[in-house]
Amino acid sequence: PNVRLKRGGKLKWRFSGQELHNVTLANGPIGFGSPNLDDDRTYSRRFTRNGKYKLFCALHPVQMTERVVVKGKKKRR
Repeated sequence: PNVRLKRGGKLKWRFSGQELHNVTLANGPIGFGSPNLDDDRTYSRRFTRNGKYKLFCALHPVQMTERVVVKGKKKRR
């Protein structure tokens, strides 16, 4: 439920079984979402912006939540 990543890190979700799931952003610096997936399918996302991302499955919003914190140095110009 709680993940920390360096900026540029990638997460991969694997959905198994016949029940549909997805990844939906509740709050965070950049909006995104996955399609509904099942049957051992995957969804990947690279996190390129620092911040806190609150995620959930829109089909199971109470049982399936996650928080991803992304930190990393910003490029100097």
